[in-house]
Amino acid sequence: MKRIYIIENNEQVASFLVKTLKESGYQPFLANDYDKILAEFTAYEPHLVLIAVGTPAFDGLFWSREIRALGKCPILLMPDSSYKMSQVIALENGADGYLSKPLNAIPLQAVIERTLKRVYASDKGSELKLRPMEIDYQGVKQSLTRKEYFLMKAFIERPSQLLTRQYLLQLLTNNIGELDDNTLSVNMTRLRRKLSQIGLENAIQTVRGKGYKFNPK
Repeated sequence: MKRIYIIENNEQVASFLVKTLKESGYQPFLANDYDKILAEFTAYEPHLVLIAVGTPAFDGLFWSREIRALGKCPILLMPDSSYKMSQVIALENGADGYLSKPLNAIPLQAVIERTLKRVYASDKGSELKLRPMEIDYQGVKQSLTRKEYFLMKAFIERPSQLLTRQYLLQLLTNNIGELDDNTLSVNMTRLRRKLSQIGLENAIQTVRGKGYKFNPK
């Protein structure tokens, strides 16, 4: 049973999270002492951390950076609807992604499941792991740029599926800013080179005139 550590000071939201996670088959643990966050995290050894942005004493981004410094446990931020969060801000602060409030059970469950599957893929026989700005294959790590990370994330979440150039270009535009077709080509070349360096030669296949498929094996 996967353990999930929750840093959330709003009692109503915290209660919703604990109830939803238990019903989903997870083992939630709510932070008890904001002066001992790192000690609780270390003792509990969670598989994933949920952090509200705007906790007492420190902002959730602070705790995200502090927890990331301790290891590779996936982190999802939970900003208020008024907070201008983006995937880039989340990544820059050590998180894997974010879920804006108000939270809904179905999207929450889906994002948690997808994140756990991506990070702990080795539990199901794969040796490929994607973490914020880094990919790990058979224990060999390779750093990624923002663009490379978003591309790799899309491929891992949709293995063996055709991802068109238009789709990938829009993905980068949504997360990074407006880009052109040449920028996509350059980043695909760099990503392929980095995958080759960690033993994943030809993992990304070109479907001429359409796009790309990711087949790691």
